[in-house]
Amino acid sequence: VPRLEQVRLGLPRFAPRTEAETMAAIYTWWNILDAEMYDHDAKYKYQTGYLREMQLKRMVQLVRETGARRYCEIGMNGGHSVAAVLQSSPDVSATVFDMMAFNYSWPVAGLLHAQYGRRFKLHPGNSRATVPRWLHANGMGGAKAPGAADKAPSA
Repeated sequence: VPRLEQVRLGLPRFAPRTEAETMAAIYTWWNILDAEMYDHDAKYKYQTGYLREMQLKRMVQLVRETGARRYCEIGMNGGHSVAAVLQSSPDVSATVFDMMAFNYSWPVAGLLHAQYGRRFKLHPGNSRATVPRWLHANGMGGAKAPGAADKAPSA
């Protein structure tokens, strides 16, 4: 039976313990994200995200079985994937890079930050600039971001 915990203000009173509770919490989050997206940008038809149920279950399984502590996402869109990962384990933190191009982008990010606090770290802007900057700032300056391959100068 799901239970509410006595916690200090700012922490979630409900933390899913079983797979069924986790999936129900994720689906509830998706309903909230879908509504937020529709409310701010009804013309875009991405309200249901891109994940299929089978993909979601595998993501949750990977997070829980591996004891993952970090998750990186390039292209948050409506926040469905990052919400699923963060909801899967209280030990995971997410580093997210997104253009913040839709009317719903900032409201969705606000909801995720309100729920997950420091576990949700957003880097707004073009990932071709923000990812290399983040890599350099975190001691990984030699690493390349996808799509950031060096190109030979044209003559």
